[in-house]
Amino acid sequence: MSKRGRRGRRGGMSRQDGERTSATNVVIERSQTTEQQSDPIYETEQEHGTEQEHDTDTKSAKRELTCGNGARKTMKAAKKRLIVRFNFKTMQVVCDNASAFMYECGSILHSNCILQYKEWRHVPEEARLPLRHRLTTLFEIDVEDANVRKVIDNHMARAWRNYRSQLHDYFKGIGGPVDPTKAKTTAPSKYG
Repeated sequence: MSKRGRRGRRGGMSRQDGERTSATNVVIERSQTTEQQSDPIYETEQEHGTEQEHDTDTKSAKRELTCGNGARKTMKAAKKRLIVRFNFKTMQVVCDNASAFMYECGSILHSNCILQYKEWRHVPEEARLPLRHRLTTLFEIDVEDANVRKVIDNHMARAWRNYRSQLHDYFKGIGGPVDPTKAKTTAPSKYG
């Protein structure tokens, strides 16, 4: 670190939140605020009080309604199943409900799947079929389509690996490699 400390070569100007900005950032910020103030839509929002005040010191990411357990609440509120779209080239879910879909894949595996197989690819089709059909209770998907099945299996395989890894870490933590009988008789406490 130099004699000048963290400020580096140019100190910059201090902002309201305590961080320093360079001169170019200040010019950009000022030009953005003047554009924003001259915008008639912005002015009408200020007059009517629809703009929400935000605290600049606390920046926390807000979870969307469709994250996690919210998928069931969203489905009940809409009184219909959630629509899911897939990108078959990248094997990904591309829609607003993607995080809810991935969460449900994991929770279905946690609660309904037998972990007697070493890898997901060894799980027979008869065991995979009910897991896929459980997704149809929440989401509007066609599990008979081969491409959709591939995407679902891709997400299920990822959830499978994560769940097995969690269980293995827990097994090692309670002394499984040293004393397997003690580990098998110890009641599970901290894994999902």
